[in-house]
Amino acid sequence: MSSNDKKKAPKAPAAQTPAALKHDAAAAAAQVKTEAAKAANTVTEKAQEAKAAVKGPSPGASVPSGAVSKPSAASVAAPKPPVSGSASVSKPDLKAATQAPAAEVDAATARDEATKARILAHMNQDHKLSLKDYLYHYGGVTATAQIASVTLVDITSTSLVLNYSLESDHLNLRTLSIPIKPELASLSDAREVLVNMAKTAAGARGYSPFQIKEFKWVSGLDILVPAAVLWTVVGLVDPNLVYKNSKSPFVILVNLLLKAIGPLLPFDRDLIPQIAIMAMGEIKRRRKDIVKYTVIIHILESFFFMRPILNKYRVANPTKLYWYLACMVEGFPSIKRISKLGKSLDNQ
Repeated sequence: MSSNDKKKAPKAPAAQTPAALKHDAAAAAAQVKTEAAKAANTVTEKAQEAKAAVKGPSPGASVPSGAVSKPSAASVAAPKPPVSGSASVSKPDLKAATQAPAAEVDAATARDEATKARILAHMNQDHKLSLKDYLYHYGGVTATAQIASVTLVDITSTSLVLNYSLESDHLNLRTLSIPIKPELASLSDAREVLVNMAKTAAGARGYSPFQIKEFKWVSGLDILVPAAVLWTVVGLVDPNLVYKNSKSPFVILVNLLLKAIGPLLPFDRDLIPQIAIMAMGEIKRRRKDIVKYTVIIHILESFFFMRPILNKYRVANPTKLYWYLACMVEGFPSIKRISKLGKSLDNQ
């Protein structure tokens, strides 16, 4: 190496003593500790400012005199005001505003589930015929197919789900979904829609959506009709008991009737007892014909009037048998009674 190179070569730094290294490390640690303390103070101040901004100043609170907080470096560097000069407004959280709280969602779900459970239990327990009508009218099940069982297993705002089986294949359980039209806004609106669907489906099949399940006994003045029929039948066995006994209900009824219409008769009212005796004798003589024609008339009433009503309201045995027997004994009063009962169901 030349003498010039020796002159240009830098001198190596002098090696630091262990004491100097220890001093530098202590200084660096102190600086880090100081910076950390400043950062902690800054975070604490910002948290207190945010808390005060949310809660607002407490009433009657005042700042102690002479207590001036030392501004930190972070507080000195305040954000620049908006260019427009208006106060800064935080941007609303649209997602949080449009989402219901989890507790409200859970409560709504619980209400829907409870409503669904009530609908399923009510339909399966009290309206089996309507479920069958749904299958025939909306589900496309042929009218000749005999449904062995049907169960409503689910309901949503758009559809009904039914499980059913046929008599010809009762081991094969089938599932059918029937659309609800119009769709439900909520399950609480299901009753009106289901009733309208039931009326439409039953009416298309010639039935009422309601079923008569009870028998009503004759009452009021209508009881006179079956009483007269029964006494006429008794007169076939013992004519004297019915037509010559002054205590016979039949004789009493005829006498009351003649007295009621006495003023309208074109003869003396004193002749009424004799006319009653003549009437009793004529009825006694024709009692067999009276019973025969009464039975024929009541059979015709049962076939042409009672039977269509029983079919329309799908009355099951033994209630159906009771109504037929009532019509055979009473005739028209029983028809009037069951018609009134059916109309009361339709007007629900």
